[in-house]
Amino acid sequence: MKKPRILIFTYADTNSHHGCSFNDLAKITNVSKEVYCKTHDYDFLCKTDNIRTDRPIGWEKVEIICNYMDEYDYIFYIECDATIVNHTIKIENIIDDNYDIVIGQVTNCKDYIQVNAGVLLVRCSEWSKASMTNKQ
Repeated sequence: MKKPRILIFTYADTNSHHGCSFNDLAKITNVSKEVYCKTHDYDFLCKTDNIRTDRPIGWEKVEIICNYMDEYDYIFYIECDATIVNHTIKIENIIDDNYDIVIGQVTNCKDYIQVNAGVLLVRCSEWSKASMTNKQ
């Protein structure tokens, strides 16, 4: 089986949303992401320029995913304030071709299910492309 092409990406706003800047934080947390990508031969991207301010910042990840879907088999998004601490678990270990999008779950909620859109894995399938671009 051919090794899938995988992109791991994050983005760091540079003071364009509500006076907050995540650039300095990303410089710290990106070290673990870059080492992880180098270890497993994944591509890494941290976008810091041209982040749109005319919409909520969370939509930036959707645009980045859409822009890179044709170049990769899987895209893994991780927020800039998160690090990868266990470098022995490969993305290939969590890939399940029965799912096009895997979203993290907040595990400390007792009464309901809460998703964590700060970490997600997208299979670059036709379904994912249609869902992300709202062309279903």
